[in-house]
Amino acid sequence: MRINLGPLGGMAKSVPVILGVFGSLGLILTYWLGIRPVDLVKDAKDHLYKTSIVLTLVVLFAWGVIALYLYLRELQRSRKRKAASKSLYFVATRCFEIQETIREIERTQRQANNYDALLYKANDRLLSLLSDICHFFDDYTGYNCHVSVKVFKREDGKKTELVKTYARDELHKQFQRWNTDKVLPEFRYTEHTPFKKIIEDSGARNFISNNLSTERDYHNRNGDWKRYYNAVLIVPISSEYDANKISLPTVEGFFCVDNMKGGFDTGPCVYFALLFAKLLHNVIVELRRVSPT
Repeated sequence: MRINLGPLGGMAKSVPVILGVFGSLGLILTYWLGIRPVDLVKDAKDHLYKTSIVLTLVVLFAWGVIALYLYLRELQRSRKRKAASKSLYFVATRCFEIQETIREIERTQRQANNYDALLYKANDRLLSLLSDICHFFDDYTGYNCHVSVKVFKREDGKKTELVKTYARDELHKQFQRWNTDKVLPEFRYTEHTPFKKIIEDSGARNFISNNLSTERDYHNRNGDWKRYYNAVLIVPISSEYDANKISLPTVEGFFCVDNMKGGFDTGPCVYFALLFAKLLHNVIVELRRVSPT
């Protein structure tokens, strides 16, 4: 379930607008009560009681604005926490199901009758896993997101510098993205700024931007990227936790989330992405072991 406060969500993000609305309402109310600011200035003594009323109304409206803002902010946080708990449960369940399917594949010893069906089942569950993760980021950011997994291509069992799409969620714009994969099946990691930064910059373990159009040094091998997103959160898929140990040999691929509007933060959002990437590392390594791609 997505978090969407509608107009209230917009109000919570635009406190000056709320102040303006309440201020205007207060002004209208004073005129409705027959209290004109001009009269208060001309004859403050006779209208002292009215001045008190006006000040009281202003204070009440100010407190109303503060209370409304705090309520909406806490409501958003509460819904994010609930969405996160629910999403984490589904993600953990999917990971367990995939690993059980992989164990079943190993038990069949690649028998022709069962191997293909079980492999299809495992990959289908991986797509469901990514869709569950996508739901989480939809809820967290408040915008439709897209989740994908990129992996380094292997040739003769050795990792290359070429990156390809391994899987995508099935929620939003999946058909357009699949067409992109056909046009650009693989590319060097150095041709994508986030991948290059994560691999080559010491201490970098994520790339985050809520407005790529303002990133002057951003480069993407896909020239049509602006059609699909303007904000990204990318973390490495690796067994390493230490950012200083993130490098080409230790990274299996990249966990990518994007949307058009942003909403990614450098706190919980990044930590959840790293958690999902860690879970995906175990799943993808095992999947690629039973079905090398």
